[in-house]
Amino acid sequence: LALVFAQAAAAPITLNEAKAQPWDAILVLGGGAPPAPRKQLPFVAARCEAAAEIWAAAASTKPKILTLSAGTAHVPQLLDARGAVIFEATASAAVLVDLGVAVEDVFVETTSYDTISNAFFARTDHSDLAGWRRLLVITSDFHVERTEAIFRWVFGAAPTEHYAVSYLGTA
Repeated sequence: LALVFAQAAAAPITLNEAKAQPWDAILVLGGGAPPAPRKQLPFVAARCEAAAEIWAAAASTKPKILTLSAGTAHVPQLLDARGAVIFEATASAAVLVDLGVAVEDVFVETTSYDTISNAFFARTDHSDLAGWRRLLVITSDFHVERTEAIFRWVFGAAPTEHYAVSYLGTA
């Protein structure tokens, strides 16, 4: 992992650049326990809003959107009235659907509890299996450099599937 961090990071793309490109999937990182089942923390909501904008701008084939994260290991989970966990990814998915993204285009990854496992499960449980190769990873500006290093490490590991991964940071 140290070697990955030593490599020069590519500049993140802008929202307008992201809207102009065809994506197989958009990966939206979580970032803490959601305040309600269909609501996200402001910085995670900004990630969801960017993903919904890019999805809506797709001219023909809409990209799939994968929301990431079961939760944050050191933060108590949000529970519903029955006491069941509301995963970060599930709340983000609800936000996306409420923003107009078609439910059949929204997927959730509810196994990970950190950025490394976000990348691992996004690849092994979704991208590898679904054949998603052109990926856009959305996180916050403050988290882009670390996210890119981790995703480059995970998506660059053997067997190489020739992924094209870009990054978008939100405010």
